[in-house]
Amino acid sequence: MKPLTGPPAARLAEAKSFIDRGNPAAALPILLKLQRRTTHPDVALNLARVHMALENFSAAIACFRTVLQAAPGVDFVLLSIARCHQKRGEMRAALDAVDEVLRRNPVHPKAVVLKAELLHLQGRYETARQLLQPLADRPEAGPDLLFTHGRVCRVLGDAAAAERSLTASITAMPATMPAPQRQRHHAECLYELAALHESLGDHDRAWRTAAEANAKVPLPFDPDAHDAMVDRVIAAWTPEAFAAVPAAEDADERPVFVLGMPRSGTSLVERILAAHPSITGTG
Repeated sequence: MKPLTGPPAARLAEAKSFIDRGNPAAALPILLKLQRRTTHPDVALNLARVHMALENFSAAIACFRTVLQAAPGVDFVLLSIARCHQKRGEMRAALDAVDEVLRRNPVHPKAVVLKAELLHLQGRYETARQLLQPLADRPEAGPDLLFTHGRVCRVLGDAAAAERSLTASITAMPATMPAPQRQRHHAECLYELAALHESLGDHDRAWRTAAEANAKVPLPFDPDAHDAMVDRVIAAWTPEAFAAVPAAEDADERPVFVLGMPRSGTSLVERILAAHPSITGTG
């Protein structure tokens, strides 16, 4: 595959610089123009990265497929396609993309971890553990694999294995891992350990561990940014905008409250109810 040359190469480099600086929206119009001029896989690959960052997952999948036409069987492209399908809730398609990698290399660490995550989301915890266990027992097991193994073991009630893998995941982080990524991974392990301690009834230890995790990823509150966000919402939702929103034909104004613990599915229940023509969801 020949590299791009001339003006298209310069434009592609400009788009990549925006992506690397965390500004995919600025790279998008550049790459869309390049896409109309050339079918080069590098353009399609970077456009896929941008669509994925902007959560345009269908467009990202299409671009990744274009890359595969030029370079069939590229593992990281197939795993990226799997991630996009996962984000769209298309678990079967996500598993198919991962399995294509695992057929060539059954111990591909990233593919094993992603498949275990998908199985975890489907509630197939024991299957996920069986997939992870052979690699988790190896001395060279990486932090992501150990974290996923520890999380699955926690859900299955194997506290000893969960604590062992989650603790090992922290120490397995390589020195070359960027500091922000190290902090996030460390915090994720601590949050899982806090949940483990809570399930065992050790509430004081769970609190201390969760507090340590919070300290790893502080989330500063910006009051000016919050005020600006509120102003944007107020400006967008005028009386005319509300009037244009489709509403149920039933004039009954009696409310239905959906209550539940965080992350328990209340938003899903509200959306299911709102799909009925006699009910309007108010968020």
